[in-house]
Amino acid sequence: MKRIVFIIGMILLTQTAQSQSRPAYRKMKNEHYRILKYRTSDCTFKNDFYRLNAAVSAGASGYGTVWTGDSEGYPLVLRVEASYFFMENFGAGLIFNSSRCDIAIKEIGVIGKDIVNFLGPALYGRIGFNRFIFTASAGVGMLNWSFSRYLYHNYDYGIYTSSIGGFISAGGSYMLARNWGVALNIQSSAGSIKKMQYERNPTALGFTIGIHYIFLI
Repeated sequence: MKRIVFIIGMILLTQTAQSQSRPAYRKMKNEHYRILKYRTSDCTFKNDFYRLNAAVSAGASGYGTVWTGDSEGYPLVLRVEASYFFMENFGAGLIFNSSRCDIAIKEIGVIGKDIVNFLGPALYGRIGFNRFIFTASAGVGMLNWSFSRYLYHNYDYGIYTSSIGGFISAGGSYMLARNWGVALNIQSSAGSIKKMQYERNPTALGFTIGIHYIFLI
């Protein structure tokens, strides 16, 4: 009789322990599927604190003005940037922007290679919902102008000078995955670079398209 009571008691204890562990197991299982679903389908940053961002993009821009000559086509633009968001919507970073194009003075057969680079720190603001992240940035840094003139395809002279300038940009990213997406920006360098009687003003609207990458840390 005691043996039967002991066996029944063990069975009841086992069932009680299983029933108590089942909710915790279900909760853990549901949490696992929730995280898995979030990582594969939900691309918004609202539920995460994405601090470190990087982007590489390329495009074209308007030319601005220069001391002499006309641009042939539109300058090609390369933009590389990294930003760190110390709050969900505000951060700081570093921007490098380079524009290159040819200059022609056809009347005297002069061809020039024109390069304007911007490098400097910037402040960032962003807002996002669903798969879209809208970002604006503005910075102050170094503008560098490099101009090489060729007279009838022979090198004539060059101008290399720098000045303080600005950079402003606004754009958006469409996140194709949780940590990367496609970015489109409208931007402009601002400032005036002078050397002797020569002056270059690169202020003109341009655009770039590229990859926006978010480090999930």
